[in-house]
Amino acid sequence: MAQWLLNVQNEAEKTNNLLLREFCQQLSNYLSHGTTLHYGREKTLEFIRSCLETETISIGILVSHGLENLIQEEEVCRVCTAQEKQDFLQYTFDAFPNGSPLVERELISCIRLILNIVRTQCVVLSGHILCKLIQFTLGILRTTNIDLRRETCQLCASKLEAFYNFRPLMKREDRQYTNDGNIILTQTEIDYYRQFLTLMEYQTSLIHELSRKPDQTLQRIFVLELHDLLIRSLTRTVYFYQPFIDFIWKKYSPAVVSFLGSPIIDARCIMYVKNNASDPHLRRIVYRIILNLICFIAPIGSLRSVSETLFQRLCLSQTTNERSDLLIVLNEVITSRSIISLISPPWINAIETTNDSDLSLFRKIISIIAECSSSDDRTLVNNAYLCLSHCLEQLIKFCDEALFFDNDEEQSIRKLYKKFRYPIVPLFINTNNLLNLLKKNETINKNEIYLTSKSSTLDKVNYYIYHLKILLKTSDEQHISTVSDIDDALLQFSSFISNEYSSKISLSLDTSTAIVTNPDGIYATTIWFLWYCCRRQLQQLFDSNIPSTISKNAFVTDIMNSGLMLCIEPDWIDTLYDVHYEHFNIFEDLSEQFKIVLHQMLIDIRPLNIRSIKAASGDLTSKHDAKSIALSICHRLVQMCWSALLGALTPMLTKNHSIDSDLTTSNLILSNTISERFIETHELVFQGLKLVFQLAITVGLPDNACYVLHCVVSTIEQGWLIDNQRKIFTRHNRLHYLDVMAINFILQLYMNDINNCPTITYKYILRCCVHLCLLEVQCCPPKEKLDLTLHQHGHVSCELNNGNSSSSSNDSSTASLLQLSNIDKTGHIHDKSCANILQALSCRSDKLFELVVRYLDLDSLLEFFEQIRLLTETPLPKRTVDISPTLPQNLFPMHVVIERIGDMTLGIIASLRPRYHVCKVWSCVSQLFIQGATHRDIQLAKRTISHMHRDLRSWLSVRPEYPNFQLNETFFKPFEHLICTEQCDSIVENQIVNSICELVELNTNAIMSGWRSIFACLKAVKIEQHRRSIGINNTTSKEKQNDEDETEQVGVELYRVNAILEVLEAFFSCENLNVISQASVDCLQCLFCYLREPEPFTPMVNSPFDDSFDENDDENNQIELVMPALNMIQKFTTVFIHCYVTSSNYVFATKKRTRQFESTSFTYSTFSNFSSSFFSYLDISTTSETILRSFELKLVGYMRQLSDDLDVIDNTTHLLNVWSYMIEGLTDTIFSCSNHYHIKIIDQYFIILKLTFDSVGHRFSIYLICCVIIPWLQSFVCSNFLKMTSSLRKLTIFRRHAQRQNPTFMNITAWRLFLGNLLEHILYIFEMAKEFEEYHHILFDCFQSMLIDWLCVANEYVGRLGLSCIKHLISNISKKFDQSLKPICIDNLQHALLLTSLPTEYLMYEFLVSSPEDLLHNVRVFVQNDSSSSLSSSSYGIANGDNSIYPLCQQLFNEHHQQQQQKITEGKFFRFTFRTKTAMKNDPNPHEIQMKTFVFLNYFHLQLIHIVGELNWSELIPCLNQTIDLAERFDSSINNFGLRNILQQLFNFDPPAVTFQHIKRIAFQYLVDYLMRGVKDELVNHSIQSANPNLQQEINEQIDNNSDEYISFPETQSPKQEIIEDTEKEKGFFSQFASYIAINPHNYIDLLKMLSDGIADLLFTGSNRLETCTEMNQIGLYLLRADQDLIDKFIPSTAQTSLKQLFISENETEYFIVNQDMISRVLYDHKIIRKVDTTNISSPVHRKSLPVQSPLSTHHSFFSQTLFNETTKTITDDQRTLQEMLSTRNIEHISIALKHYVDGWNDLCLYLATALQENGCWCSSTGSNNNLLISSLERWLFVCATNATNRQLKNLLLDILMKYGGKETIITRT
Repeated sequence: MAQWLLNVQNEAEKTNNLLLREFCQQLSNYLSHGTTLHYGREKTLEFIRSCLETETISIGILVSHGLENLIQEEEVCRVCTAQEKQDFLQYTFDAFPNGSPLVERELISCIRLILNIVRTQCVVLSGHILCKLIQFTLGILRTTNIDLRRETCQLCASKLEAFYNFRPLMKREDRQYTNDGNIILTQTEIDYYRQFLTLMEYQTSLIHELSRKPDQTLQRIFVLELHDLLIRSLTRTVYFYQPFIDFIWKKYSPAVVSFLGSPIIDARCIMYVKNNASDPHLRRIVYRIILNLICFIAPIGSLRSVSETLFQRLCLSQTTNERSDLLIVLNEVITSRSIISLISPPWINAIETTNDSDLSLFRKIISIIAECSSSDDRTLVNNAYLCLSHCLEQLIKFCDEALFFDNDEEQSIRKLYKKFRYPIVPLFINTNNLLNLLKKNETINKNEIYLTSKSSTLDKVNYYIYHLKILLKTSDEQHISTVSDIDDALLQFSSFISNEYSSKISLSLDTSTAIVTNPDGIYATTIWFLWYCCRRQLQQLFDSNIPSTISKNAFVTDIMNSGLMLCIEPDWIDTLYDVHYEHFNIFEDLSEQFKIVLHQMLIDIRPLNIRSIKAASGDLTSKHDAKSIALSICHRLVQMCWSALLGALTPMLTKNHSIDSDLTTSNLILSNTISERFIETHELVFQGLKLVFQLAITVGLPDNACYVLHCVVSTIEQGWLIDNQRKIFTRHNRLHYLDVMAINFILQLYMNDINNCPTITYKYILRCCVHLCLLEVQCCPPKEKLDLTLHQHGHVSCELNNGNSSSSSNDSSTASLLQLSNIDKTGHIHDKSCANILQALSCRSDKLFELVVRYLDLDSLLEFFEQIRLLTETPLPKRTVDISPTLPQNLFPMHVVIERIGDMTLGIIASLRPRYHVCKVWSCVSQLFIQGATHRDIQLAKRTISHMHRDLRSWLSVRPEYPNFQLNETFFKPFEHLICTEQCDSIVENQIVNSICELVELNTNAIMSGWRSIFACLKAVKIEQHRRSIGINNTTSKEKQNDEDETEQVGVELYRVNAILEVLEAFFSCENLNVISQASVDCLQCLFCYLREPEPFTPMVNSPFDDSFDENDDENNQIELVMPALNMIQKFTTVFIHCYVTSSNYVFATKKRTRQFESTSFTYSTFSNFSSSFFSYLDISTTSETILRSFELKLVGYMRQLSDDLDVIDNTTHLLNVWSYMIEGLTDTIFSCSNHYHIKIIDQYFIILKLTFDSVGHRFSIYLICCVIIPWLQSFVCSNFLKMTSSLRKLTIFRRHAQRQNPTFMNITAWRLFLGNLLEHILYIFEMAKEFEEYHHILFDCFQSMLIDWLCVANEYVGRLGLSCIKHLISNISKKFDQSLKPICIDNLQHALLLTSLPTEYLMYEFLVSSPEDLLHNVRVFVQNDSSSSLSSSSYGIANGDNSIYPLCQQLFNEHHQQQQQKITEGKFFRFTFRTKTAMKNDPNPHEIQMKTFVFLNYFHLQLIHIVGELNWSELIPCLNQTIDLAERFDSSINNFGLRNILQQLFNFDPPAVTFQHIKRIAFQYLVDYLMRGVKDELVNHSIQSANPNLQQEINEQIDNNSDEYISFPETQSPKQEIIEDTEKEKGFFSQFASYIAINPHNYIDLLKMLSDGIADLLFTGSNRLETCTEMNQIGLYLLRADQDLIDKFIPSTAQTSLKQLFISENETEYFIVNQDMISRVLYDHKIIRKVDTTNISSPVHRKSLPVQSPLSTHHSFFSQTLFNETTKTITDDQRTLQEMLSTRNIEHISIALKHYVDGWNDLCLYLATALQENGCWCSSTGSNNNLLISSLERWLFVCATNATNRQLKNLLLDILMKYGGKETIITRT
């Protein structure tokens, strides 16, 4: 028996408590049977309890000792199992179910021992023991010992918590699921949840039980806390234990709700469970229980109504304290982990409720907060905003961490989302973490690749890719660790590839169409190729089968929009994309470190923006799936709750505050400062807005984020407008603290996380900065306002802030800005504090712009600049009332923009960003700079140029350009644009010139490609012709100029000139020949501008000079650049020669000019008016195009051939191309401008040409002459003398101004000098040639053809110049002619003779009519009435030769009367127009021929005959015959009498005679001279041979034979006729004779015999016609003025309808042609009386001209009145008399013409006879010779002797016959 039991028994005996003693004995006996320590514990404990309940104190003490011993024994026992210990506890709690009687007896030690064993012996208690423990604890709470109560409660709670946490855990792979995806619980789990539910039911029962006992407050509080613990400890797996779900909605929820009605809810919280709890009331615990329960059951679809009911019950709390507690508890309950319960879709399975009510719980929480925020109690309002901020923070945390309770939950949400097609938002991937996952490709091609001149595009691309891989590998091996180093490597790589391409292409044959991709193009392509390949590779990590979403279009667009000057071969870029884009692995074999750097470089340009729902393949660490579903949930949530969120926050963004009700009674209402709670509220509101913004960004709703900013900015702007309206009355603006908060909010929002702000939000930060500027101006006191002007914003504010406020600028809160004491109760800040606050904000604004420059990727940076640009175009909001209306102003002041952009650009240039970034930014920013430089505010414009200068200087200093790149040219382009488009002011232009000069001076060798733009600027700089001085008493300048304008000195223009010359000198002093070669074309263009005189003075805007124009300025007062420019061109020549001679490999940049192989010729423009059938009539084998476009086709062909040859020779360096460009420009300068340096320029020009010939050789010189000089010369001559612009080349291609009002050209002297020099240069080329080659032939042909073309213009000056050059050319070179040159020369001369004979042929052709009616219908003559109008008004004066035309007419057509040097009458100019015979069918347009064309071309023909005759080449002799034939046909043909009649009337010769005798005589004389020389030689040879008798016999036999073969073809009296297209062309003797000479040119005696026989026939026929008057019946033709009444009488009205009205100029009169029969018929038909007066009968044949004395009549103007007078009566005799008089006159004309014809042949025969005599052809030693010649010429001698009318000829011939011919012959002949 235990000792304590013995003691009790003894005590019972002492007190005679027999019953107790008996019990003790029984218990002792029972225990004695036990074998273990635990035996009989239950009985013992029951015995102890009964003793304690009923016995005395002394026994109680003994029993309590026994209890203690018992517990201690149990505690120290080491053999009993956990179950046995739990059993012991069960026995104990059964013995003392609610602590009685231990509590009553206050057995503290026993209770503590029980608690101790519970604490130490059993880690986790079973459910039913825990129920007993709870019951036991509730009993203990009755004790008065506070410590014991707390200790007991805490122990109970800890044991419950241990049980809750002891739930069985299963591995995911061991789980089993139903078909619906629900978990199948294991038996262990079911057992556990059964116990758990038992415990829960017990705790629930306690609620009802205790509610009926109002005295047990502590117990109720403890139960409340236990429920709090229970709800917080629930596990999600219990969802699948159905009894639990049933219990919740049936019993538990009503029980929990009953807490709310409990009277203890307002009791002070004791919090036994949590030591550190600070809840002041139980209400918060109740709220926490309910909210936690809601959170737990929310995802259970079947408990949806329960959770809603619970929440609605919570919302019924209305008092401020209740609301405040609810907000505090919400703050605790809502965590990033619990929030999934509020927003996951529990009831989404029900299709009919697939609205967004699944998000209703969170929305309800938001609505509660919104309600609270509208309270009057500031504390509650602030709590509401705190709570809202907390909720938003937890949402953002949930988005980031995706804290689902388990994976099943996330999977089930994903399935539901897909099922109901809710959007699953793809995540933005941080690609930095993915680089290690990229797999290596199998390397296919390891062989080195080489380029050749025949490489295809694919070869080039493969070469590029091969070297790109080498570049990446090498960069990795060199341990490149920064982006800027990679950029440098890429630039060198691009330069290398481009050089390789260009060098190989230059070796190929076809370079005309080859496009070489320049380094800039390679650079841009490489960057984007790497970017796109990187994006493709990373994208494939998420789905390797997905086809690329990038199109080729996007790829090419990105490259082309690089902001660089690109030149890319289209096939190359296509092939690169098509072949390599899908397979190129940019990270292959690269180290991790280099991968990161390369990746950084690419995302700095543009984020890769990869979004994906799936995780990357191979990424095992990622919570990608969970994050994407979390993001999707939050995305929907934000969309659903957006209006609620903003509804809670935005109402506070107002300056109208209500005063708190609780403050009205306090002293604060009397103070002038604002309540601190107002400030606090607004800080909380901005904190909430910040979180809303971040949340919207996080879940992918940038538009919503923008709306947040819009609300804030609108607050500032709206407040500003209201303040402005108020200012009208208060005259003062005040700064409100809300403006400061709002501006600071936006600034900090960006500064904290600038990279994650979407680009569409940039405009709001900029609007915010605008208003910061406006507030600075408006709200600062006047003394600070002077320092904080808009002009200096951005600099001054920082300087003011450098001292005391620098620390505050880094502080993100507004606390450092706003101090309560400085804000009055209306919320406005005291004036004295405004400046400091605004300075601090300005510094933060500056800091923000620095961050933008430093951290934004390129695309975002460009968008930032674009938003700035857009803001400059946004007008300010209009004010409702404004006292002082100002000019319309844009939202963002332009000076602020320029300052900001200037500083930002400088920062970007100085940063370590790659050059690609800087160039792209510059292309964007330069537009804004141009906008600023052209601003109407001159100070702003100057400030803009200063910024550009600073940026350019920094660029040139910091970023040296690699060879062949064009980056610097891009940077100078804005200057070029400003000057070339003439948009900027003269002062700004001066500043640009200064800037360029300074940049050149400081960075001469760094400018590189920038020279091209610099020269484009200098080319366009306006240099005033007349310098102006500013007068002291200048009354015109009414506006006072700024100080800077007043300092403009007199010599500004002179300074400009000096500056320009310095720049040019610097260029030539540049040591780098590569630079000179690249910019040579641009420099030349610039120099060509200076070679022209400056433009006439034009007043400039804001010109520093007086605008008065003094025409008497002397030349010394002019600014000239001509000579310096000429010297520079000389330097260029030296450079070119050096490069050519040293065979340097510098590649000269040329402008790709498409050569215009066109030409204009006089031939075509002169003869294109002739009818096309005429050319068929001339020669059926050739077309009119062949004749008319001979020169043009020849020139174009030669130009194309020589250009192609040059391209082949010059395909590597393009030096000769630039050289020819220089010559071309100089040629244009000479031809298209007139200045006093013309002669010097021409001299220098030919010096350069000679140097070129000596250095390069004849081929290039000939190319220059044929392809540059001749086309330009021809173009110039045509444009001057044809009065039409040549289409050969635009004369203005080198000129600055395309249109000149008064085009100026070189004068006559300069032109002659130029032509003379050119001829000398050509002769020099021939002279230096040892032997001629094809190039010499081309040169000769081109030049001679051009000169011949000049003979086809009706201008004596041009023609004479052409003739003299032809003569000079042939006479100098003919001695050296080779086998090819002579035929070329002969062909050209023959062509020239043909062309000059065309007008005469054409007139004869058109007058080959079948009847006079044809002439009446188809021919019109137009006569100019005012001869002075025909004089040229050009600068050439009489050079056009119009005044000298009449002496030429006398010389050409009236030779017989030249002896009478009578006064030459002033004639009239005329033109014929013809309708062709097929008028209305094929060729309806009339054709015309002008008098000047007819006259001058005949004159040129005559001069050509002189040249041909003097050459005396047998090949040209047929041409002389053709000329004689033409003259013969004109003079002798019957058809031509009518034509001659008309011409005599027009030329007004007296006596009337128009013959071609003069030309015929000259040609005949040359023909005879040619034959005489041959005949003389033959006779000499004959006489030598006749000395040998044997030879003589053979010769005699040969002569006998030959005499049989001899032909004398003109046996018939009339010429032969060929019929061609219904028109007969006569073929006279001389035409046939020409053909014969061409075949037998050297049989001179036979030719002489043939000629003499032909002449004899012609003379015999002519004499007969004259004597017999056979042609006297020919009808004469007369001109009649085309008055309408006359036309009606001569032409029937039916026939008139087919006549087209011809064009008549103002000073012309139209005439038609009639004959005397028509006149008589008309007179007869109309029976009109006409008095015949001999004084005016001849009037029809006179033109309206000055009186000319005639033997037949005195002149009376016939044309001034109509031929008929209706009032007179007809007398038949008079009519007959008129006809007789006309016939008489006609017969006289014909007889005169025939007489002239016969006389002419008499003269020619005389010349022939004289020539025979003078050459001694008759005199010979032997008779046989005499017989030979006499027998040949006897027929001619006899006919001429008998028919000659010339006495001298007759005597000479008779003498010859008598002396040499022999009498027998004469008698026989007679």
